[in-house]
Amino acid sequence: MSVAEYMQVIGAMISAFASVAMAFEQRILRHLEKNNALTPETAVTFPGMKLLGRWRLKQLIDNEVVNHVVDEKYYLDQDARRRLKVKRLGKAIPIVIMVITALAA
Repeated sequence: MSVAEYMQVIGAMISAFASVAMAFEQRILRHLEKNNALTPETAVTFPGMKLLGRWRLKQLIDNEVVNHVVDEKYYLDQDARRRLKVKRLGKAIPIVIMVITALAA
């Protein structure tokens, strides 16, 4: 297998993992929104969360998008979620430009 083929396989694996991780993140955010968990008083639990879901939840907590209160309850900070979207977009735009440039060459 050539280096280019290895890179394609690795790229596909990274893309698949990122897609699964984002799906877990969306599931977490939908659960909070559906249950109107937007304040400490309305915080909810996540029963039966699997390993990847717990990892994504930790990432959201680290980014202050989701906040933890007592008894394993969590709520969504909508302002922090908007800030994270802008931050991610700022990272994605240069990557897209590099890919387009590489494909055009």
